Amino acid sequence: MTLSVDAGYFMRFDTSKATVGKSALLESRILYPKRKEQCLQFFYKMVGPAGDRLFVWVRTDDGTGNVCSVKKVHTITGDGDDSWNVAHVTLKVKERFRYFFQGTVGSNNNADGAILIDDITLTETTCPSGVWRIQNFTGLLAITPAGGRIRSKPFYSAEGYAYGISLYPKGIDGTYPDYVGVTFHLCSGENDGVMEWPVINRQATVTAMDQDPDAKLRMSATRSFTTDTTNPYWVKPTSTSGAEWDASSNCYRGSEYGWTTFLSHDQLHRRSFLKNDDLIIVADFDGEGLYIKLDNISLFAPHTK
Repeated sequence: MTLSVDAGYFMRFDTSKATVGKSALLESRILYPKRKEQCLQFFYKMVGPAGDRLFVWVRTDDGTGNVCSVKKVHTITGDGDDSWNVAHVTLKVKERFRYFFQGTVGSNNNADGAILIDDITLTETTCPSGVWRIQNFTGLLAITPAGGRIRSKPFYSAEGYAYGISLYPKGIDGTYPDYVGVTFHLCSGENDGVMEWPVINRQATVTAMDQDPDAKLRMSATRSFTTDTTNPYWVKPTSTSGAEWDASSNCYRGSEYGWTTFLSHDQLHRRSFLKNDDLIIVADFDGEGLYIKLDNISLFAPHTK
């Protein structure tokens, strides 16, 4: 298995001429965390038959170069989908460390096989609990009428609440057809019987990712609000609370609360919100009522395609 840098400036594990089980590594520089939790974000693409695997490992040492521990923190298995995807991997490292990728060949029938990695960023924040990749957004924008919506699958917050995001490509009610509208809502979930209701003093944060390959140039669009008792939307979503049953997701969806002018179409196309025509929405719903963006740690030189 070989490791190369393609003309498009992304990392490439070539699996086309290797036997099953062969692997290659890509390792970061030594990192010195200031906080106890980190989020590793990267884009990846797995080309060829299903079966190739991409592992993320963390290696810590004692300060002299001697390895103290090596821990596998994430596994991605190729499923035949050869489009670009985004991954968020939670790291909880307190001492100096490196992380590394391991690409492993999983099939002999892999004439055109490859694992591609691009736009790697590490931030000292928690990873988002909800990540929604909306493919072919330009086509969706063209065919969706004003007021039309699409909805994410349910996500779960760290506490255990289920929630969803609705996106209106041409505005929520037709008043602002040149804007993307975004709303947040609670969903019924497997933990509802032990959760606190209504849900108050929780902060909902929704972000449309600016996917510029240089993390320092990204200007993502972020909106947030805090739930309180003055709004009736935060009761348990049930058939008696006025929630809507969604058979496709097998859950009740509560009332929506959000922003009619979340992102203008002009902003959408001027910046790097669309990469490979994918729009990526990330979301969180936490109990601290506080969301802090911390400094990025640059791991590799920025890459562009």
